[in-house]
Amino acid sequence: MEAWLRRRSWTTGLFIRYQKIRLSQHLQHNVAGVLMCQAVLDKINGQIEFREEHRSTIARAYEERLRRRRARIVEVRRVFPDFYHSFESRLCDCAGLNAAMGTARRQHRHGEVGAKAFNDIRRRVQVALENLPPLAEPFPTLKPRELLETVPLLAGLSVESLDKLGRHARLLTFLPGDIVIREHQTGDALYVIARGEVSVQEQGQNADETQSSRLREGGETTVFSDHTIRAVVTAATTTMLLQLSRRDVLALADKDPEVKRRLNKFLETS
Repeated sequence: MEAWLRRRSWTTGLFIRYQKIRLSQHLQHNVAGVLMCQAVLDKINGQIEFREEHRSTIARAYEERLRRRRARIVEVRRVFPDFYHSFESRLCDCAGLNAAMGTARRQHRHGEVGAKAFNDIRRRVQVALENLPPLAEPFPTLKPRELLETVPLLAGLSVESLDKLGRHARLLTFLPGDIVIREHQTGDALYVIARGEVSVQEQGQNADETQSSRLREGGETTVFSDHTIRAVVTAATTTMLLQLSRRDVLALADKDPEVKRRLNKFLETS
């Protein structure tokens, strides 16, 4: 379903909101994981009833989990710095406001704050939470034309042609493990890696033979073939891709002889 939505231009706004929510949940999940792992490590050090080797085994396991969680957070901060900083700020604001509400609730329960004052505090906290600034867009300020210029198929085209293509391009985010291109999918798009890294598992001549490779920032996966794809492309890290549909490239090729010449040459050799 997600792959189908990515190919529909009318879903752009909906899909961007979905990606923002998903990226935010990814960060929340890993921040909670960091806090949980740290709490376990703090607790286990004081458990004298456990044997030393048992404490060491548990500590190593949670230290590894803590390392992975922190690495995922750092990766999001690297790929989406503006989004990360707005998330961090919003998280701190939410934590502060909820802590204030918790203090007021305890004081009210113990008779230190009257009902009228407590209701006023609760109302003010609720208004403050509702008026927190929205999260920044995940995508940095990128000019699609600059990314498209890095693709051999399109490099050297006029600024006008690249700008026309850029206006139809979509920026997509993928979390580690997300499938970008499925095996047996018909080629219908060009993906340019703006940030991050993808893993390519390609089926060999024999059914039980596979070849693995990695594509990093600046690389591209071109799938304009009419044949089904014999590879699976998966996000190896938090990744941002520029997607350009085959339909848009073909539409420009009908109007731009140079694009048409390059596309025909590419299809002949692919």
